Amino acid sequence: VSEQVRRHSIEVDRIDPARVQTIYNGLNLEDWDTAPRRPKASGEFLVTTVGNIRQVKGHDVFIRAAAAVVKQFPKVTFSIAGDVLELGYFTELQSLIKDLNLENHFRFDGGVTNLRQHLAAADIFVLPSRSEGFSNAIVEAMAASLPVVATSVGGNAEAVKDGISGFLVPSDDPGALSAAILKLLSDPFQARAMGAEGRNLAAERFTVEAMMNRTASAYGSLLS
Repeated sequence: VSEQVRRHSIEVDRIDPARVQTIYNGLNLEDWDTAPRRPKASGEFLVTTVGNIRQVKGHDVFIRAAAAVVKQFPKVTFSIAGDVLELGYFTELQSLIKDLNLENHFRFDGGVTNLRQHLAAADIFVLPSRSEGFSNAIVEAMAASLPVVATSVGGNAEAVKDGISGFLVPSDDPGALSAAILKLLSDPFQARAMGAEGRNLAAERFTVEAMMNRTASAYGSLLS
């Protein structure tokens, strides 16, 4: 599902390079065309991340970054959407939010049933993962025209064009993550432009049509 995973298969699993192809997951962009943006009062923003609550997803880094952001943008809200898969980690996150006095700025939305509607309410999408293969959530955020801040792990750099459709930051670095979020909050025009560029990239590379064309081509090559 990403070149990073392909390289791992070749270098670590010792699979013949000729036998490994990358085919990105695709989505139907038409499913993301009709969700209206919700108006917000001046200074209000929603920064969201989507991913089941596990330590590998880096939600603790997201929370620590949020503590720096709210000092400059006191009306910003942060949300985490995803089911709790590691209860102990979830408890740690709740304690961290309390310790950093972020109770009025954070919410856990659980496993959302309408992701399009959820993302339509957001202004910025963040993926603070410590490890990824290829994140479908990033592509969905791009389809929703959101600027993306993601860690430079796994296949994230294959989806996010750093400085064009969002920002890539090191993993486990709350300072870098908060700095990227602050750049977008401080320049809404740039944030919207990056969101539009992300939408264009999704249309070019991450559609169902592109995925199926690559899959059909792979089978065609084998059959010939």
